[in-house]
Amino acid sequence: MKTFGENNNKPTTGPTVSVKTETAGKIGLIGAVTIIIGAVVGCGVFFKNGGVMRFNHGNGWGMLLGWIIAFVIALATAYSYGEITRCKTKSANSGLAGWAERYVGYRFGRFLKIMYPLFYFAIYPMAIGIFAAEAIFNTNPSWAGTSDGITGINFSLIVLVAAIMVYGLILMNYLNNKIAGKLSGYLAFSKFIPIGLVLLGGIVAGCLFPDNNLFSNPHIGDKKENFDFGGVIASLPGIMFAFDSFLIVGNVAKQVKNPTKNVPLSIVVSMITAGTIYILITIAQIVSGTGDPYTLVDTLFGNNETLKSVMKVIMSILIFVSVFGGLNSFVFAASNAMQSAIDEEIIIGYKWFKKISNGKCEAFGGLMLMSITSLIVIALICVPSIILNTDAIVDGLTNAITVFIFLVYGTVSFMSIMNRKTNKVPVSEVSYQKGQCIAASIATIGCWGIAGYCLIKQFLCDPIMDGNKLFTGWGLFFDTKQAVMATWQASVWFWAFSIVFFAIPFVHDLFIKLVYKDYKQPLVWQKTNVNLNSDSSIVMSK
Repeated sequence: MKTFGENNNKPTTGPTVSVKTETAGKIGLIGAVTIIIGAVVGCGVFFKNGGVMRFNHGNGWGMLLGWIIAFVIALATAYSYGEITRCKTKSANSGLAGWAERYVGYRFGRFLKIMYPLFYFAIYPMAIGIFAAEAIFNTNPSWAGTSDGITGINFSLIVLVAAIMVYGLILMNYLNNKIAGKLSGYLAFSKFIPIGLVLLGGIVAGCLFPDNNLFSNPHIGDKKENFDFGGVIASLPGIMFAFDSFLIVGNVAKQVKNPTKNVPLSIVVSMITAGTIYILITIAQIVSGTGDPYTLVDTLFGNNETLKSVMKVIMSILIFVSVFGGLNSFVFAASNAMQSAIDEEIIIGYKWFKKISNGKCEAFGGLMLMSITSLIVIALICVPSIILNTDAIVDGLTNAITVFIFLVYGTVSFMSIMNRKTNKVPVSEVSYQKGQCIAASIATIGCWGIAGYCLIKQFLCDPIMDGNKLFTGWGLFFDTKQAVMATWQASVWFWAFSIVFFAIPFVHDLFIKLVYKDYKQPLVWQKTNVNLNSDSSIVMSK
């Protein structure tokens, strides 16, 4: 019987694969798991249930069912990538983009190889940094000279602190990226402290105040509602956001020991761990009737204002550590993904990045590229957020990215099923694992279905039906500032993000062709006869 992630078939034909045998200083299975946990389990685990509760009108069974459905989809997706992640790619750190290139085609892979460094990994570090900065000030808003809670803080201060953290981590990765990898492990384990406190507090609150139990007493305020499956479906996009980034380990595969075994195994182990945590947290919040840790503190400590203040400070510090761990994992993976694009000569300016990297650390070019893209994000995304004094735009952008990434997840899973007929990735290279067709089918239907709901229902039908209704679906810590726009305005932002998402690779390739007259690689819109199975540049690290 084959062990998960193991390929027992020996290649009979194909290119010679260069195998690296060095393992000293590389990341093992536990390290790979902590990188994923660090990126996946962030602030969403503590605050997403506020929105899930609203969608389900306070019905505990609807909230729990939503998380269970999302967990099944996420686990099926993770398992399907157990087969997908074993294929050889041109760059060991290309991650999802490299796997998509093999299973879907060159143009789709190139699209993602450009989109990831210039959009996904450009935006997420600053976004997570902003959420971490908000967690800092949530411990004591008076640091910023305000007594009005975090919503009394000017958003420019949040952006400044976020930028300091992001560029500080970039500098740390430049000085020693091994420290960044080890730090991911320590911070990943630290996440279990606030998780444990919320679990324990939820159970205690449920015992002390049984009337708050949303299983037996569904409510939001004084309004009581019965189970509504429509509310379950509506809550799935937000829940699935909490499972995003589980493939981030693919962008550091070169630093992982025996990646053909440890990368797929770490993905499944991490998804089971994260899903179990999410469901336990959800149950604790359901029985206590709370949607976030601060409401839980209010419930537990009643009118004792001093104790409530102390506990909220402690909780905010722990949440900050949790979010900062996610930021560290993202910077670590993003710099490697960007360096991979430079090494493959995908990104415009690759000649300059290679030139300045001479004699520097391995991912120096990627770190420089991240520094530049983060500045662009500050100018184009953070400045409008400062003007409106809200985190709603930043949160909305991350949600929009998630929608399209899940479309990609589903597409690659679907192509792994089709590979049984096309043999685009030969079985001699990637042996078929048991249950792949079932898991990949669940992943495809789930990922496409949830993304489709967001695209059609939330940002097309709802604005048409009631466009002037205040939109409260975006925003995290600036809770009183969430409704800064109408539904139609949120829809305009979403579709503007979408246009940029799809346009960036095409605009980029237009510029790269204009700048480099002798550029040989086929552009994203050009058909190609590149045979990835026989490309001698395909390598895989072990």
